[in-house]
Amino acid sequence: GSSGESELATTYDCHGLELDLRETLESLSESDQRVLVARIQGHSVEEIADTVGRTTRTVERSLQRIREKLADLVWDELK
Repeated sequence: GSSGESELATTYDCHGLELDLRETLESLSESDQRVLVARIQGHSVEEIADTVGRTTRTVERSLQRIREKLADLVWDELK
């Protein structure tokens, strides 16, 4: 029926987004990946800075760069 078709389309779109997300995450530097994982795990900017041996300002810049890449990915998907 038509509901099955829309579910299939949604699944397809999600898989495409998942692949794009994976590519975007893999395009991050190793340092940015570590920052992202630590942030997702709930660590503060200060804790992350201590862990990766960077200043809090550098970690904040990394998080901003990551947010911009993820925002670009979402906006590209909405076009």
